[in-house]
Amino acid sequence: MANIEKFPKNKFIGSLTIKNSGRHLIDQAMADELNALAQNHTWVLVPQPPHRKPIGCKWVCKIKHYTDGSIEQYKARLVAKGFTQYEGFDYQKTFSPMAKHVTIQAFLLVAAIRN
Repeated sequence: MANIEKFPKNKFIGSLTIKNSGRHLIDQAMADELNALAQNHTWVLVPQPPHRKPIGCKWVCKIKHYTDGSIEQYKARLVAKGFTQYEGFDYQKTFSPMAKHVTIQAFLLVAAIRN
């Protein structure tokens, strides 16, 4: 299991009124996110260039609800503070997330209907 202690806690979490029993669910969502990132080989560790600060990151957390208001799941995403980067200096390529499976199915369904 990934160690979430070395990653910053999002300030947004601190402003939520989460009962003590719910805090461990947010921590579990963070650990799940780190494990998924590691399993997908999302990044490669490289030596830090001299005289450069690493780009920071933060946690973005969300509590998803069912339509009746009950909690569906706790979600956590680790995001880079990309606003501190300079194009051509800090990065050459950008990452674009993939479409959801349901979106691709809907697209293919419409294409099949319209021939």
